[in-house]
Amino acid sequence: MIQFQNNYPNCTIINGNLSISSLVIDLSPLQNIEEIKGNLTISNTNIEDLTTTLSISKIDGDLNIINNNLLRHVNSFNELTEVNNININRISGYFEGFDKLEKVNTIDLNNLGMSLDAFQNLKFVEESLIMDDLGIALSIYQAFNKVEYIKGSLVIRDYPHGIGLFSELKYVGKDLFINRTGINEIEGFNKLESIGSLGGGDFEITESLELTVFTGFNNLQRVYGNMVITGNPELPSISGFYNLEKIDRALIIQNNNKLAALTGLENLNAVSNNFGNLGLIISSNQELTDCSAICNLLANNRVYDDVEILNNPSECSTRQEIEANCLPDFDNDGIPDDIDLDDDNDGIPDIIEDNGILDRDSDNDGSPDKRDLDSDNDGCYDVLEAGFNDDDNNGTLGSSPDTVDEDGLIISETTGYTTPLDEDNNGIYDFQEAFTLSAGNDASLNLCQNGGLVDLFDYLGPDAQTGGTWSPGLTSNSSIFDPSVDAEGLYTYTVNNYCVSKTAIVEVIFTAQPNPGLDSNISVCKYETPFALIDYLEGTPDSNGYWEPTLQNGVFNPQLDNAGTYVYRVSNANCEVLSSQITITLFDRNKPINYRFSKKNNHDGSYDINFETEKESNYIFILDDNSKNTTGNYYGISPGIHKIEIVEVDGCAYIKEEIYLIGFPNYFSPNNDGINDSWKPIGIGDNAIEISIFDRYGNLITILKKDEEWDGTLNGKPLPEDDYWFKATIDLERKQRGHFSLIR
Repeated sequence: MIQFQNNYPNCTIINGNLSISSLVIDLSPLQNIEEIKGNLTISNTNIEDLTTTLSISKIDGDLNIINNNLLRHVNSFNELTEVNNININRISGYFEGFDKLEKVNTIDLNNLGMSLDAFQNLKFVEESLIMDDLGIALSIYQAFNKVEYIKGSLVIRDYPHGIGLFSELKYVGKDLFINRTGINEIEGFNKLESIGSLGGGDFEITESLELTVFTGFNNLQRVYGNMVITGNPELPSISGFYNLEKIDRALIIQNNNKLAALTGLENLNAVSNNFGNLGLIISSNQELTDCSAICNLLANNRVYDDVEILNNPSECSTRQEIEANCLPDFDNDGIPDDIDLDDDNDGIPDIIEDNGILDRDSDNDGSPDKRDLDSDNDGCYDVLEAGFNDDDNNGTLGSSPDTVDEDGLIISETTGYTTPLDEDNNGIYDFQEAFTLSAGNDASLNLCQNGGLVDLFDYLGPDAQTGGTWSPGLTSNSSIFDPSVDAEGLYTYTVNNYCVSKTAIVEVIFTAQPNPGLDSNISVCKYETPFALIDYLEGTPDSNGYWEPTLQNGVFNPQLDNAGTYVYRVSNANCEVLSSQITITLFDRNKPINYRFSKKNNHDGSYDINFETEKESNYIFILDDNSKNTTGNYYGISPGIHKIEIVEVDGCAYIKEEIYLIGFPNYFSPNNDGINDSWKPIGIGDNAIEISIFDRYGNLITILKKDEEWDGTLNGKPLPEDDYWFKATIDLERKQRGHFSLIR
């Protein structure tokens, strides 16, 4: 470790795994490390006190502190904010730290010592928290009191003598096991609402041999798997479960020798499908004599599988014995159902809920309407659909507690016990008629700000139900949108049926007003090339319009299209069509152009040429349909016959003629290959010419007239490769001399 510090004194990041083992006794050389991009493993070392202040704030992998047999104290990781999994074992003394860690994947702890005083600010466990084989020495337990959820399992087992309060824990996604412990008291878990919601997990409190006080779990409402309380010989009470309403699988209470009553299970109203196995087992509890808490559960047949109640003392020895000693009271208001005029305390008398049919069951769920807080199973309590108040939203009339008279009717409430609502007047009360609520579908529309009125409701689709409200409100106080006064943006349509609301959103986007540009007039020569007519409109017209009369691709062809007025029209979604126009006048090209042409012969045989017009105007000069300029100057032009066009820019004057640039080839090769087999001048045009050809000694070989060529022979015999000279007389006046090569 010292060598590491000497070699890397400024190292703050380790790009990979870091393993520490063997004879290491001190981690101070790692004090500058801030991040480890892998696992940190401290194993099989001779470290006794892992209390060096470390700066590590992030571990991309796992933290493993394992099998360090001399380790007595851990408190080095108070800067750590990110880590994947934590695995720690064999700490014989004090376990502290991890004060800044708020979220972790999994924590696995075992073989701890005297105290667990770490993870004080941990809030979220993405998988499981396992404290296994903790050892009988662990008694001081001040950890995990800010944990809000554990998505996996919470496991506490194998004889710890302390357990945290878990005072902020709201749900455990899978199993919660408290097994084989030496715990005396369970007073925590009082914000825990459910166990097993992410995987049907089980809840077990088993074989806790010293458990004598059980007042925790006050807010637990549902267990999505089995609930098992077995083998706790000193457990006297389970009173903490007084808000438990449903167990999805089985409830098993066995071999709890000191358990005298099932007080705490009064609100349990359903033990559901255990796939054909026993759904309720109450057996071999030696002092259990009060089972009245599950009387309603049994009497109302809310255990949906077989029931086994046996080997308990008298009063709790059989199902029949339990039911014989209590009368069904569905709403637990103290008035038995057989004399209660409102069995479920929803403010609707049972006689109305039966509505002429004894034990009417509107939603066929096995519970008669008079003992069903949502008779039509539409997600809205009957009390609300009837038009009454439910201030605490628990399905019963008014607010808790429910105070009733001798007939089981709630008193001291301002609503209830009147004729329930039937909004559609079809003879079926709303609370017994399922109502599918729909606000329609979200929509988006583009409007022009100077466009007409639009009904936003029409855009919600055919499933949208009338009678809802718009937010923000429209100027029309209805669904009519007026682009001239209402703002663009999001408009939310809401419908509700007493307790459930549905919404849909219409997004209104104002489209920019179309721009057709401004009117213009142009004069065009009839023989000009085609052009995009939009380019001659004034202003900045939109490009998505169309022309009348029609122009293909918006292009005006002066040689084909007629003069006159052309109208350009543009529009956007829901906007009016706007237009502009161009008036076109066509002129014939009927004015010739007088010009002077001059040329200069260069040493390489090319020419510099110039065209100069007599009239001052703006002209375009086009040489050979290709080279275009406005000066009339061209340089390095090869000999030959060329075409020149001169076009007046601001008028219709025009001329197109040929010019001749005479040139003499530098060589020829008369070998009958079809390439340069003869020698003759180029660019002669209409000029008269006579050319005399000589050998290097001045001997005349031949005389060429216009359009004649020399094939490299004299008197029919081929002449040798050599240089030859020529003298040309052009138009009987101009003389030109030069030489060329004959190549074979």
